[in-house]
Amino acid sequence: MMPTAEYDDGFANWTGFDSTIAKSDITCLAMYKNIVYIGHCNQAAVPAFATITINGTISGGAAGTDPSLTASGGTAVAGNFFASMAVFGGNLYASYYNFGQIAKIYKFDGTTWSTVFTSGTFSGDRVPMNLHVDSDGDILYAFGSATASQPGFFMTSVDGSTWVLKSANLIG
Repeated sequence: MMPTAEYDDGFANWTGFDSTIAKSDITCLAMYKNIVYIGHCNQAAVPAFATITINGTISGGAAGTDPSLTASGGTAVAGNFFASMAVFGGNLYASYYNFGQIAKIYKFDGTTWSTVFTSGTFSGDRVPMNLHVDSDGDILYAFGSATASQPGFFMTSVDGSTWVLKSANLIG
């Protein structure tokens, strides 16, 4: 299907991306309110933590806001990253992982980022989490891959804030 004049793929205002900075690896993308959000993996201890930027730049949010995010938690090391993003219930969600130390899920409501999940809530939840929304848009899923020290992980939310552990349903 060819894009129409009414169709906006969000790249019309793309400002470019500086691949020379330490956060240059892109790990996930999401379209939210007609803006492309870019999750990064930092490749050096500076910047200390992974970031989310918009349209390739870390500043310049709409309506006076700055929708960029620098994750926090755990030790500032190379390789921290945003694993996944999903739009659910009118908000943007992003999962963050700091190798074996902490995993988080952040929520962006169009103005402010907040933390809606921090590992330690459930056993085995310090893994990179992939976010997925069911076809009806009623459930937000967070799936975590197993690591050497953590088993596979699975939880759900119907409101984007309260999480229910479903890992017992995983086989093997």
